[in-house]
Amino acid sequence: MSGAAPAAIAAISIAYLQATGRLTDLLDAFFAHLAVPEQVCLCSLLLSALCLVSSISGFVHEAKAGAAEGGGGGEGGGGGHDHEETDIYAGYPFEAMHFADSPGGRFRAMFPALRDEMEQVLATGSIEDGDDDGHHPPPLHVRGGARVPPEVAGEVADLIEELATGPGGKADDAPGRRVVEVRRAMQREYARRDVYFLEEATATVLGWALILLDATSSPDRAGDGTVLQIEALLFAIVRRHFHEEACYPRLLRILLEAKENVAVMRLMQEFGGEEGGGGAREARRALRMRRRYLHSYLPVAFCLAMSGTRKDAAYEEMERICCAEDGDERRAMIEGSSVVGRLVPERALELVLDVVP
Repeated sequence: MSGAAPAAIAAISIAYLQATGRLTDLLDAFFAHLAVPEQVCLCSLLLSALCLVSSISGFVHEAKAGAAEGGGGGEGGGGGHDHEETDIYAGYPFEAMHFADSPGGRFRAMFPALRDEMEQVLATGSIEDGDDDGHHPPPLHVRGGARVPPEVAGEVADLIEELATGPGGKADDAPGRRVVEVRRAMQREYARRDVYFLEEATATVLGWALILLDATSSPDRAGDGTVLQIEALLFAIVRRHFHEEACYPRLLRILLEAKENVAVMRLMQEFGGEEGGGGAREARRALRMRRRYLHSYLPVAFCLAMSGTRKDAAYEEMERICCAEDGDERRAMIEGSSVVGRLVPERALELVLDVVP
């Protein structure tokens, strides 16, 4: 309705001036003393001014919409967000990330929010938050919202803190930060810009999921019931933060495959270490395979999903490249790759390859 109002007002005004006979007088007063080329130039200037005002108005509207979505722009390739219906992103620590003094500080600023979400679901079985208008993010729950016994919840909360921060409050967060850096490299290469705050925050969520998945994949924690609870929480957290994204089904598939593959590699590492010298070598090989899969492939796979890549062949090719043990074989695969350069920039591969000793 608002778009038709100016045209309606203009039509009524012209009709009234025509009816009163003043339209011709006004035109004569403005244009009678001008030659035809001068009249055309004046009309062109008026039209250009109207177009300029319209363009500025559209730019301001887009800038405001982009700021609402994450500090400067919309999501690039990961699907849209309906912020009027779901405002989960308001809980992201954008201010703490902005004032952090290092990339690691920006990454660690996300952990308290994720820890609080996981502790709340452990205590209550779900997270029910939202505003007074009833706009609720999807409840975060585990196994139908069943509450975890208090003593088990306490053990899981302590283990989450230990796995994520390590002794003394610090941990090796490099594997998780690679998700953010690969996302940044892909945006700089293909979108010609840096990541927006929202893009960095969602990549950081997946980075922390990778850290906890890595920590719980150790053979030392095989069969640990608290580890199983943490794995369930990871899937619930990913659902909560990505359920509206087009990439959510792919992320879920990546996590399920990672859980299965890591379990196999963990068994190889565990049983290989029990067979003497040759078994020890196999155990070390299984450890390298697990780390390459988690530290090299998963950051790339997560970012491919967030950028909207759907073809299975692209993920399979990147898994072969990232997990290859022989350097010459890997270089040959990169040179003949249909994914490297087109979907994954070489700079992103440099960030994740050869990270395993």
